[in-house]
Amino acid sequence: MYRFRYSFPAPVLLSLLLLAGCSDTDAATEPLQPEAVSLASSGPVLIECPVATDTATTGMIDATGGAVLLNRHALRLPLLAVSSPTPFELRAPVSNYMELSVRGDQKDSFSFNKPVSITIDYSRCTRTNIDHGDLTVWQIDPVTKALLEPMGGVDDKVARTVTFETDHLSTYSLAR
Repeated sequence: MYRFRYSFPAPVLLSLLLLAGCSDTDAATEPLQPEAVSLASSGPVLIECPVATDTATTGMIDATGGAVLLNRHALRLPLLAVSSPTPFELRAPVSNYMELSVRGDQKDSFSFNKPVSITIDYSRCTRTNIDHGDLTVWQIDPVTKALLEPMGGVDDKVARTVTFETDHLSTYSLAR
């Protein structure tokens, strides 16, 4: 039986090992930062529309349905969306983005018996490039601003609002 045997001289073997160790594995295994992902990807991007003042309102809605309005932002509940009188808060926080936080019963998340309608008003946004192409609503992390769930929505360019339906409350922002 014939055996093929080849041995590397020690300097060649050492050079090969050093070259393998010098590959750019750190860059490949290092996680991308959220900013780099959103800038590098062709996915949705939050709409920048800075506001320097925090505005909020609270309203009580019971089983008969109703609405809570904050300027032109709105939360609308149909009949039997909640079982008992419940306080709801709409807050447009200080933010670089077109953002709306909606809470029910003083909780960060709230679920309904039936889908409700939320309208986000973007008339404060003066950028004309948001008029080219539809805007959509995304549930976001209120701290990191990470996009969590697409909510969809109907973009009314004349009224400068996006309206969507949901069965839960959270913090939302407009994206393109």
